[in-house]
Amino acid sequence: GAANTLYDVTYQDTGVLTVNRRAVTLTADAASKVYDGGVVSVPVSVSLANGTTIASFDTLTDVTGTVTREAGENVGLYDIVIGTGANAGAKADNYDITFEADNDAFEIQKARLTATGSMVYDGTTQFAGADLTIVGVNSETFAATGHGIMSSKHVKTNEALVDVAGLTLSANGAALLSNYELLAPTDTSVSVTELAI
Repeated sequence: GAANTLYDVTYQDTGVLTVNRRAVTLTADAASKVYDGGVVSVPVSVSLANGTTIASFDTLTDVTGTVTREAGENVGLYDIVIGTGANAGAKADNYDITFEADNDAFEIQKARLTATGSMVYDGTTQFAGADLTIVGVNSETFAATGHGIMSSKHVKTNEALVDVAGLTLSANGAALLSNYELLAPTDTSVSVTELAI
């Protein structure tokens, strides 16, 4: 300005101004679902660890990018993953991010089977596995050999077996027994019809 003519101004370069990345620690939020063959997609997320903050003008998504989980639909533990590459947070480069990638934070839990069947009265308490229709989720089916035990030999409708230890199950098609809990009496419902004479 005009007033500057009254002064002899000298500028001295004392160094370079550096903006360091802000340290931030992220934690995967535990999530789970019961095995369903991939029918339902459960949202996953991460949170800021206690004591960690981000700049007030940034959002958590700016830091994490697109949060997903490790691929897979069978029973087990899977990692929750923060965005990288094209899916990285728009402001991620402004942060020194600490995140446990091997977190096993998402769990797919075992589902239960349902076994139903009917037989004609034969005077015994045994119920043949071959007479059971065993289904899981998403139209998965299973076969059984051996015998379960009924509470009595008499005619009945939709009663649970009292013992399934004598049944051996096998999976049909692409189904996996490992995605299911062991068959229990409470998973069964059988009927005995009258014998025609």
